[in-house]
Amino acid sequence: LDDEQVGEEVYISMADKAEKYCWFMTPYLIITDEMAHALTLAAKRGVDVRIITPGIPDKKLVYNVTRSFYHELVKVRIYEWTPGFCHAKMSVADDCMATCGTINLDYRSLYHHFENGCFMADCDAVQDIRNDLYETMKESALKASGLNEKMEEMAQTAGLAGRAGERAVIESLEIPDQIKKLLIENNNGEIYQEM
Repeated sequence: LDDEQVGEEVYISMADKAEKYCWFMTPYLIITDEMAHALTLAAKRGVDVRIITPGIPDKKLVYNVTRSFYHELVKVRIYEWTPGFCHAKMSVADDCMATCGTINLDYRSLYHHFENGCFMADCDAVQDIRNDLYETMKESALKASGLNEKMEEMAQTAGLAGRAGERAVIESLEIPDQIKKLLIENNNGEIYQEM
């Protein structure tokens, strides 16, 4: 109504203010460059940034698009909840602030839908959300953790360089062909974030 993207601003502020950790759970991960930048910067300065997404999709196309964002989030640990589809939208940072509501980490939710969320600070619910996310991660598979660094290291180990090396590394990954294609095409073939 007022051209403010409150949901995204809250999530970015949490990442910016976090000193120890900042964890998110979202069914869809289709974020803006600003959000990706904030999460990556937090991780680069030593904040434990984690995102939990579903291990089983409700919409396969959106699931594939969600996975295509994993490589952009340098040093961010991304988990997929293996028992099924999780539709929760929660976040927590530093045992002092948390959110819960309808706001996905996706562009439509952040910019087009009229969403609703609760921001909590210094209350018991913050620890409850932290504990819930921690338990959920125990049932989840780590899918990305500094993926860009791993690809670069793999390319160097194999004696490959440039776009040919990037492509060879992507082709060797055990991910769906659709995701490989998206990774290769993304940013004109560049898979590394320079910051």
